Amino acid sequence: VCIVGAHHPCAYELFPELFSSKLFPNRDIFLRLTTNDPSKLSSLEAMAMEIEDLACKQFHSVETVLQNNDITFENTDLII
Repeated sequence: VCIVGAHHPCAYELFPELFSSKLFPNRDIFLRLTTNDPSKLSSLEAMAMEIEDLACKQFHSVETVLQNNDITFENTDLII
């Protein structure tokens, strides 16, 4: 799952639904948080640490990338 503009406060509200078993039953979730603003990467990294602390059983990993990076949408099933 790739969340574009994840530095925006509304993105934070997506996580409870995203990690509920209703959206992706029986699937591991690999999360990619993206921004096009390099100055926001540190806030995304802090958000990634909070997500890791949730210890959701479906959560597998989280990464932060700049949107202009070549891997932004690579191997992504859902873009939000």
